[in-house]
Amino acid sequence: MFEFESHPIRTTLLDGELWFNANDVCDALLQEGRILSVEHVQQLTGGDLYTTVRGYAKTHNLPGDTKTLAAVGRRATKACKLRGIRLGVVADEQYGSVNSYPVSVLEAAFNDPSDSQMSFIW
Repeated sequence: MFEFESHPIRTTLLDGELWFNANDVCDALLQEGRILSVEHVQQLTGGDLYTTVRGYAKTHNLPGDTKTLAAVGRRATKACKLRGIRLGVVADEQYGSVNSYPVSVLEAAFNDPSDSQMSFIW
């Protein structure tokens, strides 16, 4: 666990590299008035952020019920596996650990409720 300005930031090791939970980082920066949005973080980092399904839903005011989040997670996992995209794993209070995905994959997974249209991500 890492702290930024007294805000806890979950971390995980992937292939020997320390990764920060994007949702926690965004929440901390938003609360401190350092950024305006998740999109601002993407502009600052120049890359695709990883976040959890619940984190993406929360920051985009999308449905957060367990059934919807599980379905989106399955679609996102399938899309990542088909394209050889590495999944992240972060600690979670409720489940122990959960996958994290590139924001672009989650955007597509939330916007397309069928598995057949996930190909439009790339």
